Amino acid sequence: MRRWIKTMALALFACLLTVLPVRAESYVYSFGGERFIFPAPSLPPYRHSRSYIASDFGAEDFSKLSGLAVGGGNVFISCGKQLIITDYAFKTQRIVTSVTEDGEEQELTDLAGIWAADDGRVYVCEPLRGRVLVFDENFEFESAFYKPEGMVLENVAYRPSKVAVDSVGRLYVVASNVYEGIVEINADGSFSRYFGQVKVVYTVMDLFWRAIQSAAQRATSMTWLPVNFSNLTIDGDGFVLATVAGENEEEPIRKLNAKGTNILRYPKDPDFVPMGDMWINSFGATVPAGPSILTSIDSTDYGVYFVFDAKRSHVFAYDEDGYLLFVFGGSGAGKGKFQNVSDMRIMGDKLVFLDKGSLSVEVFEMTEFGRAILAASEHQHNSDFTAAAGEWEKVIDYNPHFQYAYTGVGKALYHSGRTAEAEEYFKTGRNVDYFSLAFQKNRQRFIAGNFTWIFVGIIALTAAYAAYKAVRKWKRRERA
Repeated sequence: MRRWIKTMALALFACLLTVLPVRAESYVYSFGGERFIFPAPSLPPYRHSRSYIASDFGAEDFSKLSGLAVGGGNVFISCGKQLIITDYAFKTQRIVTSVTEDGEEQELTDLAGIWAADDGRVYVCEPLRGRVLVFDENFEFESAFYKPEGMVLENVAYRPSKVAVDSVGRLYVVASNVYEGIVEINADGSFSRYFGQVKVVYTVMDLFWRAIQSAAQRATSMTWLPVNFSNLTIDGDGFVLATVAGENEEEPIRKLNAKGTNILRYPKDPDFVPMGDMWINSFGATVPAGPSILTSIDSTDYGVYFVFDAKRSHVFAYDEDGYLLFVFGGSGAGKGKFQNVSDMRIMGDKLVFLDKGSLSVEVFEMTEFGRAILAASEHQHNSDFTAAAGEWEKVIDYNPHFQYAYTGVGKALYHSGRTAEAEEYFKTGRNVDYFSLAFQKNRQRFIAGNFTWIFVGIIALTAAYAAYKAVRKWKRRERA
């Protein structure tokens, strides 16, 4: 009997490990009782539209899909030794397999990250040759950026893997084996500096074992190195947005200013820091455990940014204040699922993914639900809170449990002076930050509107208290 009970208990425990973290394909986070946070099913903001395989582009196999860029009406895909160029309808324009530099034709080696600049140029990382290739608006090879002079690397090769270029032609390069930060290169190819270094994160166990090691053991143990940046982009304001693919990172998404300082906005509520999934399992038999690992990032011109979690194959979208807008995706081989995404980019109302696990380019189209969320976020970014409220009302119609939509409507009411109504919306949306602002404003308005009566009341109470004390004093004298 004991053996049977033990067997059943173990079976039940295994089942819990398997089913506990299961979520809907699309969800948002909501508050429960006592501020318990849980993922609530939601309408999908994007739906799978189409998959493209190598033969659709006249290309070789897609087992080495790596970098993706969108711009100027074209899509640029790096896959092994080929740069594939299509239009927005995914009709192949050209496939580049070689370049001619200094009169010598060179077959391309495996390519990596790509950036499509506003001036029509395209920048492509070629790690094995330690360079970033530059193509003009006609897709002709123009020049190359090699390891800049003044950049010191000891016993390691320079291997650029990701690149972004700002409006004045500065390159920001993520390079393998470079842990000092993002490499910033001037437009003339000279080295500028290391940018936004990621610091080493130590666990308690790391420090404990290091403390008890002998000097000889410490000398032969592995060097502690920080986790490198996994991807980067440049947002509509010209700041570098980057992801750090480390499980113990407190700031896996960073918005770097000119000093390399992270200025990404966070909600005051610590439960809602932008870092991927907030409701996770610490261990599991058949499901991924631990925090999200963010490997791709892209942003809109109005502050909304998308990140991809390689651990659970989820896409997260945040607004410029760091509030989560929606989550969708999931791991698997079915339609709308991902297996091994190497890059992701926004293309108008679409999202494009390179999935080297399924050997395909996956395209998702925005739904009306997603359109309302992003339109509301854009109106908020432009301080058009009335228009934003109209879109947030649509979101509430689609999903009454979408708590952040109530905050959006509350903002419109707050900025129009209807703070009492705004306070109720902020309360429904459980937004502590804005509820406090509305509460303070309502209190100030109440005091200002009733100042005369409050003043008269204070004088009356003071006079009554003084009279009461005088009467008590007179009675004491009478008794004496």
